[in-house]
This record gives sequence, structure tokens and C-alpha cells, in this order.
Amino acid sequence: MQFIPLIAISIGLYFLMIRPQQKKLKDQRALVQRAQVDDEIMMTSGIYGVITEIDGDVAFVEIAPDIEIKVQRAAISKVVSQQATETTDVGTTTASTPAKPKTSALKAALESGRPADQAPKKFGWAKK
Repeated sequence: MQFIPLIAISIGLYFLMIRPQQKKLKDQRALVQRAQVDDEIMMTSGIYGVITEIDGDVAFVEIAPDIEIKVQRAAISKVVSQQATETTDVGTTTASTPAKPKTSALKAALESGRPADQAPKKFGWAKK
């Protein structure tokens, strides 16, 4: 008899605190897996950019013309615009205009024949 309130409180805490956090984490993992090249994203640091390349758990994000950074895919907190026609945040989906596809600054530099010293700057470990 004395344990019934303790059990009820435990069950209440599970449904009010633990379960919603697990759902949010699951939604975040799904969002990171759906992120594709040419998607405009916002990272957990608040930096906006466009994904230019994805290599496993690493994404290369162009944050300004000719500036590309290497980040963990887990650092993606929000997909601002996708190639498809939706804006995705953790747990929400809203229709919006499609994103204009962007090419990687590095690819554009190689195709245009610019000298190597004018190629975009990369931060992080060099790609293999």
C-alpha cells in the first residue's frame, strides 16, 4: 500500500520527462540522416550554411563564398530548406519554396580552371 504513490510518481515522471526527451532525440537523429547535399542548414552553433559534401558522419558545409568547413553531422540542428519543398525542424514540417541548388565552391573552382591557391579554404582534417 505504501508503494503505490511511489510507483504512480515514477510512472508520471517517465511520461512527463523521459519519454518526450527520447522522442526529441529520435527526431533529431532522423533529421540528421535526412540531410543531403545542397540542403541549407543551421548548426547547433547558430551558423547557417549549405551542405556541399557528406562523408559518413562528417559534412562539409559552405558558410560563405569560397569558405567551407568540416563538421560532424550531429551538429546539424535544423534543415532550413531542402532540395524538396519542405522546411524541417526537430519535430515539425512546413511547406516552403524549394532551395536553389548550389554547387560546391571547390568543384566550381576546379571546373573553371582557377589556380589552386584560389580554391576554397578548408578547415579541419584534409579529405582523403
